[in-house]
Amino acid sequence: MCAAFALEAVEKRYGRSVALCGLSFRAERGESLALVGPNGAGKSTALKCLAGLVRPDAGRALLGGRDARSTEARRVLGYLPERPRYEERCSGEELLRREGRLHALERAARRRRARDLLERVGLPPEVAVRPVGTYSKGERARLGLALSLVGDPQVLLLDEPTDGLDLIGRRAVRTLLQELRADGRSLLLNSHSLVEVEACCERVIVLRSGREVAQGSPEALRARGPQRWLLRLTAPPAPQVRERICEGLELLETDGPVLRFAVEDPALVDGAIDRARSAGLGIRELRPEGGLEEALADILAGGFPA
Repeated sequence: MCAAFALEAVEKRYGRSVALCGLSFRAERGESLALVGPNGAGKSTALKCLAGLVRPDAGRALLGGRDARSTEARRVLGYLPERPRYEERCSGEELLRREGRLHALERAARRRRARDLLERVGLPPEVAVRPVGTYSKGERARLGLALSLVGDPQVLLLDEPTDGLDLIGRRAVRTLLQELRADGRSLLLNSHSLVEVEACCERVIVLRSGREVAQGSPEALRARGPQRWLLRLTAPPAPQVRERICEGLELLETDGPVLRFAVEDPALVDGAIDRARSAGLGIRELRPEGGLEEALADILAGGFPA
């Protein structure tokens, strides 16, 4: 079966600048991927190749097994660019209806689709009828997401979909993306929001200078980062007892009954617990610390994979 979308050894240069260097990845139907990495890593260029807006210098960009620039491929696609441009004098509702006409929807269907999408992305009716030139950044973000959904796409390419949204707006978009996943859509998300990535994506591809440096589930990548733990005891340990508890561990911080330490082998944590109990101290809390952000920073600080 053809992949929902794929890059095959794609290279892209802009003059002397290398945007993508032999980048390859694929997603099966219904799978959700995220591209993460520093600015200039090639994330937006990868999305533009899949959207058929940028022609690779080498390699192939495919949607459903077809060239991403083909008419057939674009029929299954919904794309939200990082900085969408709109006709400022038109209302949001009018732009949605125009987009519906491009997708060959009949007039009544265009109206229904526009109303449904405006409600789904949380753009109120009184805002939808205003000129887009009066929209806030968050309102523009909601409109852009609605426009990407007009054609009922099977593949969604979303470049920073929550940029400009407030807390409630970001949560609403995350919920919508989760619903789209549950509907069997295939998603490729470029986002600096790792909360969004963890909530919406099964697999993360880490880019640096146009190359893949790591990939895996959010959980697997998190496990590659620094392994830090918090141990909360029933009472503050004496200095000698504390040293004995943390034998073989790197003590990072101590605050009364709380110890924070780093460890390469999680099995060594069991020994710390045993030594604390032998010293007559109970365990109130034990949990790992450090999230995906720390893990990705650690991965990106290293070199390229062999």
